[in-house]
Amino acid sequence: NDKVEDKLRRVKEGKKIEYVFKFQNTGSESLLIKDVKTSCGCTAAVVSNNSLKPGEYGSIKVDFDTKGRQGRNSKSITVVSNDKREANKVLTIYADVQKN
Repeated sequence: NDKVEDKLRRVKEGKKIEYVFKFQNTGSESLLIKDVKTSCGCTAAVVSNNSLKPGEYGSIKVDFDTKGRQGRNSKSITVVSNDKREANKVLTIYADVQKN
């Protein structure tokens, strides 16, 4: 029951927002994170560990730079792994950027 979306956050334009998605390897084999792709250069994502043994927890930290952005924004992060059921998992963040 991993969260794949983060709630809408209000923020002043120019601020950086950090989101953290936590997950667990519930499979019987090691989970290998092969790649993490963001939908925009304004968004960066870092994985805590590229390889998780069964039962281990990991996290993906996402930073969104709101500089030059305005209004409602949604950005997606695609996690590519060796998961047989869902090799491409899409995470989504939301921000309502207020003009200064």
